[in-house]
Amino acid sequence: MALTNSGRSWGAVARLLHWGMAVLIIAMLVVGVVMVDWPNAEFEIKFTLYQWHKSFGMLLAALLVLRLVWRWVQPVPAPPPSSSAFTRRAAAVSHGLLYALMLLLPLTGYLMVATSPLEIPTVVFGLVPVPHVLGPDPALEAVFKTAHDVLGKLLIAVVLVHVLAALKHALLNRDGIWTRMVRGDVGA
Repeated sequence: MALTNSGRSWGAVARLLHWGMAVLIIAMLVVGVVMVDWPNAEFEIKFTLYQWHKSFGMLLAALLVLRLVWRWVQPVPAPPPSSSAFTRRAAAVSHGLLYALMLLLPLTGYLMVATSPLEIPTVVFGLVPVPHVLGPDPALEAVFKTAHDVLGKLLIAVVLVHVLAALKHALLNRDGIWTRMVRGDVGA
């Protein structure tokens, strides 16, 4: 099993980053929805959910940097020759949107917390304190909260489209796209 990418397939590092981040993103989305609706009367549980959400958000931001660096220094496998121009463009746009959302969601989440009048500290996994570079500002907090909420909903939609496209490649097209992200080989 090759660690690096080739012109035809994804290496183990790229696949590990893809699937690891996919699991974390889905977990973040689920926890994000649950924590907001969790009863305020159960403060300790709600507080813990928020802290885990913030911690995994910071982890995802760090993994995104690693993933972008890896993508920059590694070749990106070429699409199958059977891919239409529309399919190639749609894939480029959706992947660009996924990367933008993976960047903007942790950023807006951090800025929302940093401007919150509650001034609740961010301590990643209870170990690493993260300073808030901005002070309390309820108006800014509202802007960042709205942005974070809208971007989160957009991410859910884009992830669903991404999963449906992957299933189309696996079940209908059988063009090797799915196989090379799961096993690394082309297998078409």
